[in-house]
Amino acid sequence: HDTTFASLGSALHYLSVYPEIHDALEKEVKSFKDPLDFDELKNAPVLNAFLTEMWRMDPPAARAQRKVIDDVDFNGFHAKKGVVLKYCNHGALKNEETYPSPYEP
Repeated sequence: HDTTFASLGSALHYLSVYPEIHDALEKEVKSFKDPLDFDELKNAPVLNAFLTEMWRMDPPAARAQRKVIDDVDFNGFHAKKGVVLKYCNHGALKNEETYPSPYEP
């Protein structure tokens, strides 16, 4: 429930701050057929771009962890089976090497 609440809050924030995104999304949603078809929703370019970028800017779960199921070597690091690795989505999604303007949607 916390991630749903966080996503809704982020969506309302970005839609109010960026009226051009709101208008494009409203136009796309109004073009949907009635009743709504899942394939149409799944392939809605504006909606999907909005959700993807919103979750990049404000990930609803900023941190996560995974348990290593087999020994692994990656990029010079070694992790043994059974170790719990913790990572920060927020840090990765604000990396300037990947996103040239990480704080701009």
